[in-house]
Amino acid sequence: MSKNKRRMSYLVAAVLICLALVLTSCSSGVTTPTPTATNTVQAKYINVGVLATLSGFGATWGLPALNGFRLFEHDFNAAGGIKIGDQTYLINVIAYDNQGSNDLTVSLANKLITQDKVSYIYAGAYLEILVAPISTQYKVILNSWPVQGYLSPDSPYLFYNHVNYFLMFKMNYDWLQTQFPDKKRVAMVTLDSLDGRACGGYMQNITQALNMTLIDPVYYPASTTDFYPVLTPLLRQNPDIIETSGGYGEQSALIVKAARELGYKGLIMVPGLLIEDLVSIAGKDNLDNVYNYGSSPEPTSPDISPAEKAFYDRYVQFFGDPKFATNAINFYTDAQIYTQAVAIAQSLDTDKVVSALHNNEFTTLFGSARYFGMSKWGVDNQFPAPLYMTKVVDGQYVPTVKLVPTPDMIQ
Repeated sequence: MSKNKRRMSYLVAAVLICLALVLTSCSSGVTTPTPTATNTVQAKYINVGVLATLSGFGATWGLPALNGFRLFEHDFNAAGGIKIGDQTYLINVIAYDNQGSNDLTVSLANKLITQDKVSYIYAGAYLEILVAPISTQYKVILNSWPVQGYLSPDSPYLFYNHVNYFLMFKMNYDWLQTQFPDKKRVAMVTLDSLDGRACGGYMQNITQALNMTLIDPVYYPASTTDFYPVLTPLLRQNPDIIETSGGYGEQSALIVKAARELGYKGLIMVPGLLIEDLVSIAGKDNLDNVYNYGSSPEPTSPDISPAEKAFYDRYVQFFGDPKFATNAINFYTDAQIYTQAVAIAQSLDTDKVVSALHNNEFTTLFGSARYFGMSKWGVDNQFPAPLYMTKVVDGQYVPTVKLVPTPDMIQ
């Protein structure tokens, strides 16, 4: 068999393992078997790290990550894992809560690599700046929820499987201008952090290219819960749109609440926030003209695929609760991509896995695609995951548009 055919057979096998389980395990009761004791003894484990905020502000993004990886771990292992040569490998997820602390993030990243011997790390939102230097030093593949855009040849093991903020803002505001061409003044209210300020820089570039006006961004401390003093002077500048990206979801909801109570009726953009959290914090009556953008479709979306719908059913079956399902799907697909690359590479050697990531198309619950980004960042380490815009109507997210990044967007 030729090398290319062998690679294709490994890819197909990995895809079938991961997709067939999701598509066929949606009957009543948990039908996916657990690994037998014999198989467990014979198998070796690929340690996968999840380093995210699992408590306090940020947990609404960290817990979906953990759930997505945990569900994949169960399904993948129950299906028998993958073989490298004659050796069977299963997945072992090791998760840590950074508790929102930068110092603890660095400590735990070192622990994952030097003590837990992980081959792959998912680092939660805003953490890639802290973890990338460590994972690069030890040649460990790092996937992070991308904010500032650290992709470069200097970080060859850093991959973005989710749309980075540059692409997100570009797609969102291109679309907004087609829908609301008269909305030209944008106010950005975001976290005072390296990543929040990077988002402000991206917004400056995007709005300028679209002949829009970005009012001087407002950067608030991480401890902020009272946004009335923050918004009062900002609203005097008559923004048409308030952008809340770059902070935690709960704070975006508090911004919505304060803006509406101060009389603002314009558009407000919130990133990846669960509708139940948005309603409980901001209040259902304050959600007219509020748009949410996330990396997964709502279960009611007309664009949802059979595989995506089956995942949601499987998630509820496994966890007994739909909470976080619409974000957890993103992290299930992260694990799909990594294990497919290992299967293609037939190795856990980081450089061989990276070569597989660069040179192959990967099939996930969202469809098939390959990494890109060379023309802008010098590495093909950005996966073209879709972005979904929803509008809040009567306290529910209503699917509005699916946006898919393409290489021409970064030219």
